Amino acid sequence: MASSEGDVASSEGDVASSVGDMASSEGDVASSVGDMASSEGDVASSVGDVASSEGDVASSEGDVASSEGDVASSVGDVASNVASSEGDVTSSVGDVASSVGDVASSVGDMASSEGDVASSEGDVASSEGDVTSSVGDVASSEGDVASRDVASSVGDVASSVGDMASSEGDVASSEGDVASSEGDVTSSEGDVASSVGDMASSEGDVASSEGDVASSVGDMASSEGDVASSVGDMASSEGDVASSVGDVASSEGDVASSEGDVASSEGDVASSVGDVASSEGDVASSVGDVASSEGDVASSEGDVASSEGDVASSEGDVASSEGDVASSEGDVASSEGDVASSEGDVASSEGDVASSEGDVASSEGDVASSEGDVASSEGDVASTQESPEAAGRRRALHRQAMARHRARQTPEAAGRRQVLHRQDMARHRARQKVEAAGRSRALHVQTAAWRRNTGSSRECFHFNSIQFILYSPI
Repeated sequence: MASSEGDVASSEGDVASSVGDMASSEGDVASSVGDMASSEGDVASSVGDVASSEGDVASSEGDVASSEGDVASSVGDVASNVASSEGDVTSSVGDVASSVGDVASSVGDMASSEGDVASSEGDVASSEGDVTSSVGDVASSEGDVASRDVASSVGDVASSVGDMASSEGDVASSEGDVASSEGDVTSSEGDVASSVGDMASSEGDVASSEGDVASSVGDMASSEGDVASSVGDMASSEGDVASSVGDVASSEGDVASSEGDVASSEGDVASSVGDVASSEGDVASSVGDVASSEGDVASSEGDVASSEGDVASSEGDVASSEGDVASSEGDVASSEGDVASSEGDVASSEGDVASSEGDVASSEGDVASSEGDVASSEGDVASTQESPEAAGRRRALHRQAMARHRARQTPEAAGRRQVLHRQDMARHRARQKVEAAGRSRALHVQTAAWRRNTGSSRECFHFNSIQFILYSPI
């Protein structure tokens, strides 16, 4: 994707360079027109020196020069409108850069989600360590049972009570791991919501870019209107020139007596005409440069070759903006993939929660086994005529342990798990509906952009998540 954006940026740079060359060529044309006006001024001065009767001719030629000045002013207005259109193009490029920044933010959110997954894996490893510790306690209890004798029964009772306390500590630790895993699930859901928000922000940037494209099209239409107005001004100026030519014809009778001086002045005029021809050669060379630049634009933007001047540049910007829209929609699809990945992380975290609950059940089984060892040890102590105070303490500890065990077996925990599962399934179904609608819109926009830019039809179908495209001329 970064390479494609680099190619688009390079193509836009070529377009901007071509527009700059065209503006420079128009400046050369304006300079040549100015030189021609200066040469005509010299002709008027020579004719004025011929005789007083040539004053009318000089005045008429002055009117011609004024009309050509109006034409030059109209050309300057056209150049100003071209510069304004280039400013709009620069603004559109800035919007594209903003969209790229939003894509980078989405990538950062994806990295954060991966960090949450790593944290969940660490919690799983901690739970496995607790399971290993519980297994060690069970082995120790079995060793105590194997080595039991009447003389060490009191020590076994104390050891079993310690093992039971250790197992209860493991149960509490496992429950803490369960709570931590549920917190990770909540954090992952928050990351999913953040990714969805970033996707909505990217779609907003796409809409803003489309608005800028529409504004550029409006500016292009305004520039065409200014060109039409300038053509009208040129036609009016040509009418003034024709009127001035009539005045020149009425004054030719007076000029006939001074044809010798006029011939000399005509030599100067011929020299000026040569300068004009040279300027026209420069204009032709500039036009050739413009044509070459347009060829470069055509090779980098598929549809720029079908337009000319400012209209061609504006249509190229429209095509580039549509490409940015397609790229942004691709980023939206990538964000949807991140959402799906985050949902997978949520499911994995729920599996970790279930595993941790299994560890809790196993630890409770260890507690029950330890209580059985305590009861057996109490029987051994009873057979050795232990004091009633110690027996009462052991019975009290046994009743407390059984009460804690029964309190843990309440249905509230199972009910909470079922509620969380139903909520997750409802959110998953809602996200699937939103994602299906977004993919349909993206496919429609891509198809319409292809038909506008290339003049051909495209039909798409999918097989195992792979998109196949069939092309045919319209």
